[in-house]
Amino acid sequence: CLLAYGQTGSGKSHSVLGDPSNEQEKGLLPRACERLFDMVNQRRRDVEQQGSAMEVSILASYLEIYQEKLYDLLVSTRSDLQVRLHKDLGPHVPGLTQTPVKNISEVHELLDFGAKNRVVGATSMNAVSSRSHAVFTIDLRITISIPGGTKD
Repeated sequence: CLLAYGQTGSGKSHSVLGDPSNEQEKGLLPRACERLFDMVNQRRRDVEQQGSAMEVSILASYLEIYQEKLYDLLVSTRSDLQVRLHKDLGPHVPGLTQTPVKNISEVHELLDFGAKNRVVGATSMNAVSSRSHAVFTIDLRITISIPGGTKD
């Protein structure tokens, strides 16, 4: 979990997202996602060297909280979503897009698409201030098939 908190214009969005196309200007989120894919790929190589197989499912979602309402940033149309409590899964948002991603380039595309859908407005401190909160979630599931059984 990564939380950025601070005054308008203090650089929260830049610190979290930065410029993913510039190695020196990448934010924390693109760097963390790159590390996640590196770790998954290394684990896959290790598992395959041991003669086992590994299946990976990585789903990404991106939502915005604006004026106490939730919106899916990975779709072009804005519809109000609700947080629900599932007895086994805990809090979740029915109807929120979960997009499969296979590599960091696809994550960058989703971050860019979602960022363009965010509500922005001018403040006295920042001409293009984001006027909302955003939550980017990665759901990673790994299944390793070993001789004689499966390990999750």
